[in-house]
Amino acid sequence: MKKVELSQGIIQYVFEPISQQYFGNNIIALINDNKAVLIDIGLEDQAKEVIKDLNESQITVEKVVISHFHKNHMQGLKILTNVTIYGSEHYKQTLDLWIPQEEHQYYTPNVLVEKNRSIKFGEHNIEMIQNPGHSLCTLLIKINNKFLYIGDELIFASTGEPILPRITKNDIINHYISIHNLNKYSQYTFIPGHGEVINSQSRIVEEIKNVCRYLCEILSNDDKISVEQATQKCTRPFLHKEWHDNIYK
Repeated sequence: MKKVELSQGIIQYVFEPISQQYFGNNIIALINDNKAVLIDIGLEDQAKEVIKDLNESQITVEKVVISHFHKNHMQGLKILTNVTIYGSEHYKQTLDLWIPQEEHQYYTPNVLVEKNRSIKFGEHNIEMIQNPGHSLCTLLIKINNKFLYIGDELIFASTGEPILPRITKNDIINHYISIHNLNKYSQYTFIPGHGEVINSQSRIVEEIKNVCRYLCEILSNDDKISVEQATQKCTRPFLHKEWHDNIYK
């Protein structure tokens, strides 16, 4: 685990890739005195490391905001009690797809976000915005009108390369809309759930365009096309090209 101070009171915990993946997890901690809000909480072992590090500075987790309800963003909730959990009103549709019913109790948010919701935490201003794309329950999280946590809307390797979206054909239109929506926030510093922080507006715009080009190529062809055909108009190569086949399953 690596700690990066993004700004005063904002810590990025960076975890290395596991298994055969190119990407690791990011967990963001907003600190106010001896309390913290976490944005996503990662896998259980990762959450333990973050909480241990915070506790060593006498900081306890008070709230958790979940960007979307996939295991690698929320499993750490299993080890937390008596915290406020913020999540999309559509959380259950995602839990029903991926999580056994008997485990829903660990991940059910006690504050539901409908469209937008803003909270103040010490000097930090946090705004949660519904943006269904990678998942129906995706939230974008604005921090202090400077940072935008984007979850898995754009995914990057730990070494910076973009990674293909992991979606099915039924998700393509929603995902295209959600990615295109990111343009309105291109002046922010983007914090992805996986990969490096991006503070270059030109780079952000380029990454958005490339994913949109990829999705448009698929949508414009009724028949299956190869990943090479789908990315021919993109300016950067993608990793995890094998995910392209998921679209046609």
